[in-house]
Amino acid sequence: MVINLVTHLLQQSSLITYLTGILLSQIISNVSATFLMTRFSTDIVAIFLGVNVGGLGTPLASFANLLALKQAHVHSGRVLLGFLAINFILLILLGEIVMLLLPQLIKLSSL
Repeated sequence: MVINLVTHLLQQSSLITYLTGILLSQIISNVSATFLMTRFSTDIVAIFLGVNVGGLGTPLASFANLLALKQAHVHSGRVLLGFLAINFILLILLGEIVMLLLPQLIKLSSL
């Protein structure tokens, strides 16, 4: 069911592929999302941008975030909430900027 949904989404448009990369990164990490998506799409620019922006957000979005939190021995809910707030703010800001620039970035990549 998941594979069918991902395959369907990746066949829609570069924008949907980009957004799918962000969403999948939040759930299974950006590295795992990359491996999954490249099996079903050749829209490498949208995948690349989606999973890189998708490394922000939840701690699971990037294994580096999980490692950093573990190394910092984060036991304070306040620190974790601050981390999450900063990551989600950056995810929204950068996600919007890249989404607006996506058509131009795709054109540049084909030159």
